[in-house]
Amino acid sequence: WGLGRDSLWHDESWTWGLAQEGPANTLWYLLRMDAHPPLSYIFLHYLMKVSQSVIWIRLYFVIFGIWVCCLLYLIAREYLDEIAARLAMLLAVFSPLLIFASQYVRSYIDSAFWMLLASLFLLRIVKGKDSLINWIGYAASAIISLYTFYGSILLIAAQAIYITVFNIKNIKVMLKWYLVFFLLFLAFLPWVPVMLK
Repeated sequence: WGLGRDSLWHDESWTWGLAQEGPANTLWYLLRMDAHPPLSYIFLHYLMKVSQSVIWIRLYFVIFGIWVCCLLYLIAREYLDEIAARLAMLLAVFSPLLIFASQYVRSYIDSAFWMLLASLFLLRIVKGKDSLINWIGYAASAIISLYTFYGSILLIAAQAIYITVFNIKNIKVMLKWYLVFFLLFLAFLPWVPVMLK
């Protein structure tokens, strides 16, 4: 795998440097000088208290890559069947792009994890598993994904369109979805000015 073979690249070094600053300084910098969401830097900061070696830092992202493969399996099993789930996981495990993203010290693979986790909870709710844990799981993972990578906005918008188009018959569930989407909007609203600058 060669996690420690190469030194950190330019973007990776920037991530490493910002994560070293700690949550308060990271937020200060991002609010004034940059427009990236803060959570990956903050999570990485606490991980780097154990070690600052390149292997250790990349391992954080590798673990998210492994979990992405597991989530793809769970989503395929929930949506299709066991055979499709195994095939999805096999393709993910050997995907060169996924392997690269899992070793790259940027917020792409951890945001993919949070987006897939939100999608799994959404799928369970849509399939009739209308439990509080699924609603909380969806909302929490969607919020974390928003504060990890702005591309999450596109996924959440697509999910809102999907819910609106295909769930129109169940008004009670639709109202719950709109409440959750409104709460997501409120939770992300404080960071919108930073994103737009």
